[in-house]
Amino acid sequence: MSQPAGPPVPPENADAIVERTIAITRTLREVAHALMERAFAAREAGELDLQGFLSVSDRYQAMINQANTALYEVVKTLPPLGSHIQTIERATHELQAVAKRLRDVTDVVTISAELLVALSALTVAVLRPDAAAVAATAEAIAAVTESIRARIIRR
Repeated sequence: MSQPAGPPVPPENADAIVERTIAITRTLREVAHALMERAFAAREAGELDLQGFLSVSDRYQAMINQANTALYEVVKTLPPLGSHIQTIERATHELQAVAKRLRDVTDVVTISAELLVALSALTVAVLRPDAAAVAATAEAIAAVTESIRARIIRR
């Protein structure tokens, strides 16, 4: 699924794209970790049944795998994502801000499914970095952000 070779990318631009992708995947991994921790806490408090807990756990592993795949692929396919990375970064920054409240959310099962979709979309955007794939990624990340906001309970 590699893109045709484009014009050569200066090494400093390639390094910047890789570093920016690392930052994006780091944020998404942090949200995945926080969701898993919230699932542990919800399970311990009797708020999450075993099936829900196992679903989050399975998705957590898939999220980490998707983050790895996206990162490995961006290294292999440089420069394609470079011209679109800001769109994904903006959505990721918003998610990062709201994710600080994950300890106060309900329904980690749904949020974990949405985050897995966002990470899968990121992998698709890396493999096929056209405007539609990038927009779908940003929308998927924004959907996770809104889902978290909608599920915050006041404590």
